[in-house]
Amino acid sequence: MLSPRRILLADDDADIRSGATDLLTGSGLEVVQAEDGTRAMQLLNEGIEVHLCLLDLQMPGYGGFELFEHMLDQELRVPTILWSGDAGEGTERYALDRGAFAFLHKPVPPKVLREQVLNALETFWGPSGS
Repeated sequence: MLSPRRILLADDDADIRSGATDLLTGSGLEVVQAEDGTRAMQLLNEGIEVHLCLLDLQMPGYGGFELFEHMLDQELRVPTILWSGDAGEGTERYALDRGAFAFLHKPVPPKVLREQVLNALETFWGPSGS
C-alpha cells in the first residue's frame, strides 16, 4: 500500500482545492490536485494510484458524476466522496445509491471534511498504522 495515503482532489475552485489540500496534508495525507475534470480524467487514465477520490460535481471538462461513472466502468475500486455547492437531495441519493462513500454539500466545515475522508479511508483500507 502507498504511504502516506493519497487523495485525488478534483475541483475547479482554486481556493477550495488549496484549503482542502492544506487540511488533508495536515492530517498526514498526500493530495494530488486536478484543476478540472479533464485533468482528473487524465490522471485516472494514466493509472494514478490513489486511496480516495474527492470530486466536485460541476467542473469544466468532466463533472464529478462522469468521473465517478468512469471509475465504476473501469472497476477502479477506490472510495469516492462527491461534493457540490448546489446539489439537491435527489442528486445526493443518486450518488449514494451508485456507491459513493459520501456526498457533501459545500461549504463543508473543515472538521466534517477531515472526518469523512479519514472515515472513508479507514473503512475501505483499514487503519493507517501511523
